[in-house]
Amino acid sequence: MGKDRRHAAASDALGASLPRLDAVPKVTGAAEYGVDVAPPGVLTARVLTSPLPAARIRRLDTSRARRVPGVRAVVTGADWPRRHGPFVRDQPALAFDQVRHYGEVVAAVAAETEEAAAEAVERIEAEYEPLPALLTPEEALAGDARLIHPGWRHYELTGALGIRFDPHGNSPFRFRLRAGDAEAGLAAADVVVEDTYTTSFVQHAHLEPHAVVARFDPAGALTVWQATPGPHTLRAMLAELCDLPLNKVTVRVPYVGGAFGAKMYLRALNPAAVLLARCVPGRPVRLVFTRAQEFTSATGRMPMRIRMRTGARRDGTLTVREVAIVGEQGAYADAAPLILRNCGYGSPGPYRIPHVRVDARLVYTNRLPAGAMRGLGTPQTCWAGEQQIDTLAAELGIGPLELRRHNLLRDGDVSATGEVMRDVGARACLDAVAARTGPAPQPGTELGPGRPPRAGPAGVRRATGYALAWKSALAPAVSFATVRLLHDGSAEVACAAVDNGQGARTAMAQIAAAALSLPPGRIHLADTDTSSPSFDRGSTASRTTFAVGGAVQAAARSVAAQLRAIAATELHATEAEVVMAQGTVGARGRHLSYAALLARHFQGPGELLGHGRTGHGTTTPIDPHTGRSTRPTPFWSYAAAAVTTGVDTATGRITSAGLTVAVDAGRAVNPLACEQQVIGAALQGWGMATTEHVGFSTGRPDAVGLGEYCIPTMTGAPGIEAVVVETPTADGPAGGARGIGEIGLVPVPAALGNALHAATGTRHTALPLPADLFPERPAPPAGQPPARAAGPLIVNGREPAEIPPGMSLLRLLRERLALTGTKAGCDAEGVCGTCTVLLDGHPVRACRTPAARTAGTVRTVEDLARPGELSRLQQAFVDHGAVQCGYCAPGMLMAATALLEHTPRPSRDQVRRHLAGNLCRCGAYTHIVDAVLAAAETPSPPAAEGSDGRPGPTRQDEESQ
Repeated sequence: MGKDRRHAAASDALGASLPRLDAVPKVTGAAEYGVDVAPPGVLTARVLTSPLPAARIRRLDTSRARRVPGVRAVVTGADWPRRHGPFVRDQPALAFDQVRHYGEVVAAVAAETEEAAAEAVERIEAEYEPLPALLTPEEALAGDARLIHPGWRHYELTGALGIRFDPHGNSPFRFRLRAGDAEAGLAAADVVVEDTYTTSFVQHAHLEPHAVVARFDPAGALTVWQATPGPHTLRAMLAELCDLPLNKVTVRVPYVGGAFGAKMYLRALNPAAVLLARCVPGRPVRLVFTRAQEFTSATGRMPMRIRMRTGARRDGTLTVREVAIVGEQGAYADAAPLILRNCGYGSPGPYRIPHVRVDARLVYTNRLPAGAMRGLGTPQTCWAGEQQIDTLAAELGIGPLELRRHNLLRDGDVSATGEVMRDVGARACLDAVAARTGPAPQPGTELGPGRPPRAGPAGVRRATGYALAWKSALAPAVSFATVRLLHDGSAEVACAAVDNGQGARTAMAQIAAAALSLPPGRIHLADTDTSSPSFDRGSTASRTTFAVGGAVQAAARSVAAQLRAIAATELHATEAEVVMAQGTVGARGRHLSYAALLARHFQGPGELLGHGRTGHGTTTPIDPHTGRSTRPTPFWSYAAAAVTTGVDTATGRITSAGLTVAVDAGRAVNPLACEQQVIGAALQGWGMATTEHVGFSTGRPDAVGLGEYCIPTMTGAPGIEAVVVETPTADGPAGGARGIGEIGLVPVPAALGNALHAATGTRHTALPLPADLFPERPAPPAGQPPARAAGPLIVNGREPAEIPPGMSLLRLLRERLALTGTKAGCDAEGVCGTCTVLLDGHPVRACRTPAARTAGTVRTVEDLARPGELSRLQQAFVDHGAVQCGYCAPGMLMAATALLEHTPRPSRDQVRRHLAGNLCRCGAYTHIVDAVLAAAETPSPPAAEGSDGRPGPTRQDEESQ
């Protein structure tokens, strides 16, 4: 990371690791997430889903459901037979003629209580006529396969993407890229390598489930509360679905408990809640997905089958790359066309390759739809392309680092799409990881694909594998922002940056502060909702710092220019003589605060207003026939990864793993936030490669909970070192910033695959890697209450007035006592840790603790702070960056509080073991452990290899040695 700036002076806005603006509400339990929104009079909604992957709906009788006491509305697809979709309108609001995947929503109920809604759903009578389920692309592409969407030739396209809508069976979308002559490139090659690579369906697994509240007012205006990264996109889709003008739809955004590409577009829950709300004007309707429904009724990463061949001359010069991609989009298109385009034109990688031929297609199947997920198709093609580079290096007898460096794109080179490249940061990233993984061998002495195997502990072979990646940003897209300089000299920023855990709003404040010459503490960000004077398609695709930050900077500079002109007039100076600093203006020996200058100029209170816009005209359209564009993306992100593994030669199991990932931030606005993003993304890439997978062999997902679906844990994470390099990009704000939120994930699976090949000689082409390569996942701490004592239940010093029988402690806290800092995330499996509270000083899972049968003293996160003062642990979480999306923070804090009360000076490994049962999908494990140790005032010993994201092997690895 270079110089640690996290404690820099507040006036040094850019390049300072300032604490997040939203950290305090997140560590105190005050932050209101989507699942916490419950306006007065809210109705509870539940949905009925399909038990089959493919069927005609023959009968749907809701009469018995409507008679359940407390039921206020029941809707089916027949009540509103309209279709929606971000790029093609192929998905019904609710299924109304047939179901196309297991878990598709067919009806919804709103009732006064959760129990009444659940009973009503059980009383809906549904009859289906099963249809042949096409569960693989091969089945769907067969010549005699039935059409999953018989009428899709008439579906309406909603966006120009540079892909072809080509009616042909179950494969509607095609992308092609042509550069040079592939046949000539093959003829010029001395060595050609070819293989087929596959990837699997991966779940977003954000700890906060999808949640929405919808309400129509008496005038027919719709308000929706949803934790979404794209309120303006969601607003447009809702307006179209409901046949309303945009000015009749408002989307309000509470805190977002992780998204990673999800929560952006309409899902079954949004239309269901809105259609129910239409039936009960004035009453809000609240629908929250269960964790099981996240696996059956949402989306995930697109599985792909990639056939690739790459050729080179004997000296290592690449001559050709041919790629054939089949993407399984599932039952509906969702974001699949965008994914296809991105992975298609990015599949050549950041290399000079004169001859390129890419053919990519999407296939409808009777499986859960594939949606946008961190990386947007590039992790899949990088998995193929970067392993193929290593295979080619071995065939040529050239080291893989040398082969990459020889062919890297440089400024001035022309890419396969026809773009003249600039500000290319690939070499800096590759050099950064190479420098941190041991001394570089002399040219020509590298052996095989990766660092040569070297001696480790007896019976262990260690080797290093590398991978390089690039990724485009979402385009075309525009962003608008407004900045107001208020009459007291403080500023308010209205922008559409949504903080999903990436620290976007803090970065916006830093950018505005720098442009206005104000301390960051004098910047306030207005709430992000569609009624604010701002616009953006969404805080996705690594574009927020670049695009929204650019708009904020332009708006702030507009205000600064006005302020400078006023100062020149009032101080009788030229604008060039005016100096702005720390909220004051000065010229010719005279100084005024901004507030004094405005009062003097306006002869009383007055404000300045600035507007900023980015995005328009920054890219050129992609030719759908050739895939070419002179500028397909406003900027490219770059990253490199190095994985060093130790493999037991007797068992073949990985005994150690260390991961280094370097990304090019252009200009790091907040270095700590950059580091957090790199580590979190890399950890998700590790999960994609090792443990995360959902199968659909029967049509039903084979994992429907976080107990079955294994995301990395604190003791299961590899050692991760994040490196941030800076190659400023010409159009980026803050001196050249570019987005990095996704790119750290992209090269990790391929780097691990290359490391394993270097250590074992076996080339793996399918993700996830075989389970027998990895140590068994240890069971997390039980987190169950100690022996129950007789007596009352006391919560934060008060005894609840009434405890209904059968109610869990979690529901008591959230629904009866309004202590919503305690979260829910796993359908009472007790495996996520978000509901952790203390019972007589011991951490317990509130979701699995029956309130009526529990006695003792319960403490929740709301009880940690005192008026005006955070606890030492809470303050450490803020100071050390242990909070990202923050959804896991309350549970982490309570578990850590228990540890410190019983073990005041724990070791790093004790912290890791104690918190192993608390998940963090953002991957903040490193910073969480650092925070706990800081709060304990424990000197941090040298990290054991693999501890919590430090370089080295994992906790399981230590046990297996």
